[in-house]
Amino acid sequence: MTAESDVVQYQLAGPVAVVTMNRPEYRNAQNSAMTYALDDAFYRAAADPAVKVVVLAGAGDHFSAGHDIGSPGRDVDRSFDRRAGLWWDHVGRPGGEGRYAREQEVYLGMCRRWRELPKPLIAQVQGACVAGGLMLAWICDLVVAADDAFFADPVVRMGIPGVEYFAHPWVMGPRFAKEFLFLGERVNAERALALGMVNRVVPREQLRAEVGGIAERIAAMPALGLALAKKAVNQAEDQMGLQTGMDSVFGLHHFAHAHNAEVGTDALAGHDARTMREAQRPDGAGRRAGERHLCGPGGPGHRRGPGPRPGARTGAGRAGAQVVVNDLAADAAHAVAEEIGVLGGTALAAPGDVSDWSCAEALVATAVREFGALHALVNNAGLNRDRMLVSMTEADWDLVLKVDLKGHAAPLRHAAGYWRDQAKQGRPPAARIVNTSSGAGLMGSVGQGNYSAAKAGIAALTQVAAVELARYGVTVNAVAPSARTPMTSAVPAMAERMRAPETGFDAMHPGNVSPLVVWLTSADSGDVTGRMFEAEGGVISLADGWQHGPRAVRDRRWPPTRSARRYGSCSPRHPLRPGLRQLTRVRVGRPRAR
Repeated sequence: MTAESDVVQYQLAGPVAVVTMNRPEYRNAQNSAMTYALDDAFYRAAADPAVKVVVLAGAGDHFSAGHDIGSPGRDVDRSFDRRAGLWWDHVGRPGGEGRYAREQEVYLGMCRRWRELPKPLIAQVQGACVAGGLMLAWICDLVVAADDAFFADPVVRMGIPGVEYFAHPWVMGPRFAKEFLFLGERVNAERALALGMVNRVVPREQLRAEVGGIAERIAAMPALGLALAKKAVNQAEDQMGLQTGMDSVFGLHHFAHAHNAEVGTDALAGHDARTMREAQRPDGAGRRAGERHLCGPGGPGHRRGPGPRPGARTGAGRAGAQVVVNDLAADAAHAVAEEIGVLGGTALAAPGDVSDWSCAEALVATAVREFGALHALVNNAGLNRDRMLVSMTEADWDLVLKVDLKGHAAPLRHAAGYWRDQAKQGRPPAARIVNTSSGAGLMGSVGQGNYSAAKAGIAALTQVAAVELARYGVTVNAVAPSARTPMTSAVPAMAERMRAPETGFDAMHPGNVSPLVVWLTSADSGDVTGRMFEAEGGVISLADGWQHGPRAVRDRRWPPTRSARRYGSCSPRHPLRPGLRQLTRVRVGRPRAR
């Protein structure tokens, strides 16, 4: 969990201050600690004469998923020094009195205060910008969105007429504001651009550079001219009713809270972060509604932190799948399940040791019980205990083979059993299995004998399973990704090679692997099986693997090794892998008598 002192980061880039919300594990959900840290950062930028422009960004994959209504860091009952107004402290106040005082301060009051920052403020938006996240974007003067950004205000589902900083009719026009609220559906970046909600849309990998370039060009303008121009437009908006409109809607907002508390269980009509995510699954193109996936571990306990494995799982979530997420660590499983929910899927966390035969069987049963069927299995289990072979312990060897190889075999076996039974009952599935291997398994890796052996075993298991399960309508493929993970970051040389660039395409970002995995679990890949795909950045390739090479044949037993040079000649060095020898030609003939 991010420490409270780090929930907002402040960095200077010449005349530009970059303020970054830093709760990526909770999609930058805004608790009060973050709100007051943002206020500190904006005040610091306003007071610094060297700062000409301020950028508001979100760490991780999302700008902000809204107010914190469910994370471990939720601090709704905590007092802070009030800054936005003179209303009393909400803590200890009963019912609507406490709720009104708090939201007047931390939501409406703070947003109005930040809107008046006398320097241009640019929102740098990627991923989710939902509910309370909209408020943070809308107080900014410019909004630059990545092509994966989406916007939504689904709170009508709670019986509430919109978020506290109610700028909807001024940001997008009254007609679409009603559609936006009535449906509560996500609006993608391109449509947001057409509606005037954002200024520009750029590819995700270019977002930071684009915002930085705009900020630097603005910073070349006179500071007073920028402040007065901003004030002029804000005053015009106020003359168009922005402030009075917000005041009236804030009252309606709290009437809705009070009604919910009176007739229901709480002020949010019984909703929490999970139910709101589940209710907001998208229906647009590319959604694979009704597909049920089982995704294996990839967070703490197997691979520390997010990597290609969570990327693959959240990729399925973005496509609208229903997913059972497994991890040895319960917190990691729940975090990925929540991430999938934000992206529009439905996910259920099922912690456990996937290399345990009974646990793997239970995971398959959970998917079928909760979602009615199982359509795809993504095996992700993996850890490493790197040692040279002469230093490796039996425990190091056994653990890696158990997690990496058996952690694939166990869920594969039980998913295959389910699909075989379906086929025998006259309901042949169109099912998919995607395994996760590694370049170490395909080519070997010095110091990783146990890991290389396990990953090579996964490659062989993939080929065997593809042949055995074809009769049941199941395809089996594998991916060998090359991407930045906490495992690679632990090795200094690898960490430097895979370090994220300041600008441009991040070829080592684990999310680059996700689209391939999603495709391999889709109906479009039905004629592909038994293949090993390598994925790195924007490159996808097929690995051909071992194959029969040149042969030397005779009709009787071959002589001892000391005579072998008569029948085969080896070059001193393999051209690609120093230290290995390569067979280059074969001669066949009778051994000379001695």
